[in-house]
Amino acid sequence: MAKFNNVDLPNDIVKCVYKKIARCVITFMILESVAIITGVLSWQALDAKMGAFLHICILILLIIVPVFASGFPFKLIDKSWTGIVEDICIKEKTGTYADGEGEVFPYPKNVIYLKVRKDNGKEKYIAAKEFGIRHHKGFPVSNEGDVTKHLDDYSEGDKVYHFYGLKHCYVVRKNSEMTECVVCGSSNTKERDDCLCCGHSLIKNI
Repeated sequence: MAKFNNVDLPNDIVKCVYKKIARCVITFMILESVAIITGVLSWQALDAKMGAFLHICILILLIIVPVFASGFPFKLIDKSWTGIVEDICIKEKTGTYADGEGEVFPYPKNVIYLKVRKDNGKEKYIAAKEFGIRHHKGFPVSNEGDVTKHLDDYSEGDKVYHFYGLKHCYVVRKNSEMTECVVCGSSNTKERDDCLCCGHSLIKNI
């Protein structure tokens, strides 16, 4: 095990974090190399037709795009933190889904947000759960049902952990027998040792 934010994480989750970081760096290096080569070739090919200022703008764009496409260096500067839930609210959002035939459709969804007071005093809103109704081949498909049935799963004072390199936070919920996987975000019963969805170990005994 390795300590993340003074918590011993299972080895498979630690390996998952390192793989995500390595994938991010490798993706950035590949995209950046392609961008630089493309920029140099375009500079030589279009030199007679385009001004130097426009060339520079194209080069800057080619260099910046891989940064956002790969998530580098945002994943590298991520930090572990802990906090306390101060408020719980529901916000309406618009999601999208593919119908299996290449078409993408929007659908309304409700998201449970937790207002967290981090240990450094700063506030942060995190999306805990989302619910909505999408349609597949003409039939409505529920995304975990009605949001109001899960609102009481969270309460003020719940402890929140964010671990470096992981997208999903771990919430120590006092009013629920469910727990979330920090790797994929799926809900599992507290009796399980590994995630029903992705198979990674579930965090316990915090």
